[in-house]
Amino acid sequence: ASGEYLPPSWFDKKGKKFDFFIFKSLILSYLKKIRLDVEIENMSNENSFLEEGAGFNILTNNKKSGIIGILNKKIREHYKIDNEVFVCEIELENIIEANEKKMFHHWNKFPHSQRDLSFFVDNTIKYTEIKKKIDEIKADILESYELVDIFKGKNIPDDKVSMLMSFKYRSSEKTLLNEDVNNTHTELVEKLVKDLKIIPR
Repeated sequence: ASGEYLPPSWFDKKGKKFDFFIFKSLILSYLKKIRLDVEIENMSNENSFLEEGAGFNILTNNKKSGIIGILNKKIREHYKIDNEVFVCEIELENIIEANEKKMFHHWNKFPHSQRDLSFFVDNTIKYTEIKKKIDEIKADILESYELVDIFKGKNIPDDKVSMLMSFKYRSSEKTLLNEDVNNTHTELVEKLVKDLKIIPR
């Protein structure tokens, strides 16, 4: 995917271009619609056609089932492509196998609260390290989280990567107060700052 996502219209004169967040959301939403447990993790720079630091493995039921990322800038320049290009490859056999193992999760009647976190992190730190640290923290009311966007380039220090993550908080016993969510989220961010030296934006 590349270029125009939404064409210009009367309510949005400029329209909207594809970005990594839109592309990733489309791909993952397709997989989640068939009730797969989907995650993404940083990959090593084994795929030279992807930008370093912007390539990810797609995991279904903890098994690698594809890749997603941003096409390498040198390849775009070779073919004289001005816009960023977002690519994805899915291994259908793994998807079919994973889809055979369906699990039922009871519906939670209480509403969730969402908090976003935008931050810089050293480009030597992989998303899997951040994910591992969040899982170690074991915040009781943290229901789920995901990497929304990643950016490296203009206005970003050479040794840093900019990431945007979204966190969903929910209790199975009550409606959470803002104070409950804010306290838990602040504690989580402080631990990420201390242990991984992230720089909130």
